[in-house]
Amino acid sequence: MEEVVVRRRAWDCGSPLYDSFELASVYGLLDSNLMALPFAERSAELDAAADRAPARRTAAKEQRRRKKAAAAARRTGKAVLRSIFSADLAVFVSFRQIL
Repeated sequence: MEEVVVRRRAWDCGSPLYDSFELASVYGLLDSNLMALPFAERSAELDAAADRAPARRTAAKEQRRRKKAAAAARRTGKAVLRSIFSADLAVFVSFRQIL
């Protein structure tokens, strides 16, 4: 008797369902990597814009941080107390008008 040895590929597990899942995974990887290809041949203008982008992001982040700090500084001390009591007073006045 002669034994037949079936050699599978490394990626083949013998299940058509799993093989289709693997194929879909490989397709997804290829698709996501191929989307980067248009940017493989960058022009000098795109390179300059890419060099400026981190600086713009850093500047925008710093500006947001400053605005938050300024807003927090405006809401300290008397301003906070005034906003608390003026809101309570408005509620109290509207409540008295109902009665």
